Amino acid sequence: MARGAGRCRLCGRFAATRRAHSSRSHSHLTRDDLQRIADIRDAAADVAKVVALGRDSFLATTIHQRGVERLLEIIGEAANQLSREVKLRHPDVNWRDIGRLRVLLAHRYHRVDPALVWVIAEGDVPELVAALAGE
Repeated sequence: MARGAGRCRLCGRFAATRRAHSSRSHSHLTRDDLQRIADIRDAAADVAKVVALGRDSFLATTIHQRGVERLLEIIGEAANQLSREVKLRHPDVNWRDIGRLRVLLAHRYHRVDPALVWVIAEGDVPELVAALAGE
């Protein structure tokens, strides 16, 4: 094996030489990105189940509100951990607001407006899933 050959420390792929596979050649998704996108999709699917029950049911049922809030926290944390590369491929997604929502839900829970959570669950979450459809 050539000097410097072996597994890439960043992605685990084999490379014949360091030159053939430098850290700058990582244009693929990392396992972490794939898992985090799956986490976003899974949480969004659960949000959709609550949304399917309707707005009135959501606003009348605290456990549904808290469940969706937690799912939005998961979506926010997973989105925060996505690589810069993935985020740059989706400039239409407001990544900063997704992160800010997670902070609000986790740390300013007493200020959460269920009607706003509904709007996000019904509109913004499906838009995020659609934006990530190609990943």
